[in-house]
This record gives sequence, structure tokens and C-alpha cells, in this order.
Amino acid sequence: MALDPEIAGFLEQMQAAGFPAFGSIAAPDLRRFLKGLAEMAPAGPAMATVRDVMAEAGGQPVPIRLYVPRTAPRALILFFHGGGWTIGSVAESDGFARLLAGSLGCAVASVDYRLAPEHPFPAAVDDAFAALRWIADHGAELLGQPCPLLLFGDSAGANLAAVATLLARDAGGPAIAGQVLLNPSTTPDADSRPAGDIDSPFITRDEIAWLFDQYVPDRTMRRDPRFAPLGAASHAALPPALILTAEHDLLRTDGEAYAETLASAGVRVVAKRYPGAIHSWLTLNPAFALSQQALADIGRFVDELLDG
Repeated sequence: MALDPEIAGFLEQMQAAGFPAFGSIAAPDLRRFLKGLAEMAPAGPAMATVRDVMAEAGGQPVPIRLYVPRTAPRALILFFHGGGWTIGSVAESDGFARLLAGSLGCAVASVDYRLAPEHPFPAAVDDAFAALRWIADHGAELLGQPCPLLLFGDSAGANLAAVATLLARDAGGPAIAGQVLLNPSTTPDADSRPAGDIDSPFITRDEIAWLFDQYVPDRTMRRDPRFAPLGAASHAALPPALILTAEHDLLRTDGEAYAETLASAGVRVVAKRYPGAIHSWLTLNPAFALSQQALADIGRFVDELLDG
């Protein structure tokens, strides 16, 4: 199927704005460019409270921004932004975090994990799991009530969410009610993704390879399941998962392979591919019709988890 017309127009706008490809400029310069674009994005809905807290879990302090909607939260979502482990921040994810909180009726804790190449693997994983343990211990205090805990990640953030879920299972906690993975990276080889049958205009094989080199420069570590969760020894006893993939995305096969592996291990999985979509379409522009479909699907998944 061809690109969705809204998304095709968006890509044309990005090209006209001179958005640089991953690897064409250094990561700090790429972050500055992204910051300028993020400042032009529409603000998300108003919250009852928004506060910055610091997760202290025995190691590196991890900044977290907590969004509490105007209605009593049904759950607490720990959110990991995307950006190939090299770009993105809590500030740049502010509008999407607000949208999640407002549309799902859940509190959202957005994690400002450390970025590569300044902080290579496993720094982001350490931050993700530290944030998970801390928010599980302090969520009820912060919200004034206990809430089920869900994990949500986009792209590299979905990789961190999947890995944190595996680590929590292996450690005997914290308890996680569900995981939402938007186009996750799950495999160890940047060049293993099929190129011939997937038209991926937003993120290319070369860009994936560059991002991998920033985050895990030591290639001998790329089969570590903390980087490539598809290779974990077991995927049993994990919480229910919603895995969303895009037709025009080289990471599509990562997400679909992970969904199949979880299902084979007896995990409850809902997997959906969005025809016409590109990598991270939902967080790039939540106003796309395809983004609205994805938000509705996420809402149904969360409803089923929380309401039985």
C-alpha cells in the first residue's frame, strides 16, 4: 500500500524544513534541531498537575516528569520516548505525554534516560529499570492512591520498555500490568532487516546502523538481551502486550517477530500493523488519522486490561 497521504505530506514538510538524516550531523547538533521542531509542536491538554521528580534507585538519579490528568487516574504509565537512544527528552515528549494522560485517563511518568553516544549501552537500560523500580515504590505516594503500572515505549523507548519488562520478571518485580510497544527494536543486527520489500522513507538501513553504533559501539554486546530482547532465554510469564507496527518501517519485522515470540511463550498479545504508516507515526503527529486509530486501539487495550 502507498504511503498515507497525510503522512506523505508531513514527510514533504520535514524535507522542506531541512530535517537532517541520522548520521549526517553529530548527535548534539541533531538534538538542537529537534528541540527547535518540538518547540513548534502544539501543546497537549491541560493536566491537574505536572511535576518533575528525581528517581533515586541506588545508582544514577533519573529525572521523571509526572503528568496527572484532571480525572482520577486509572493507571500509571511509565513512558519511554523514542529517538534511537541518541535524541529526544522529556521536554520534547511533553505534548505526547499529556495526550496519553488525557486520552487514556491515566497518570504518565515520562523518563529522561541518558542518551548515547555520551552514555552508551547499558546506561539507558539502567536508567529505565531504575525508573521502573522507583515509580513502583513511590507511585501511590505521588498519586495519593495505588494504581496498576503499565509500560509504554516508542521505537528505542519501546526497546527499553520491553527490556525493563524482562528485567522485572527476572527480578521478581515490580509487577507490570501491561506493555505497549510502538515499533520496537528487538534484534541485534542493523543489517538484518529486509530492505527489498519494505519502503521505509523515514528511517533507513544506514540510519539504523548509525544509531546502533552510537548506542552499542561494541558489537560483541549486541546479542545481550538487554539490547536485543528477542534473544532473551525465555519470554514466558510476561505481562500482556500491545505491539504496533507500521507498513513502511524497517523495524516492522522486529515488532512482528517479538509479537510472535511472546505469543508462542503463552503471553497475551495484540499485534497490529498499520497500512500506509511510517516509523513512529503516532508520536511524530498524533493528529494523523492513522494516529487517531492507534490511540483508539491503545485505549481499547488499556480498557480491557483495567476493566477485565
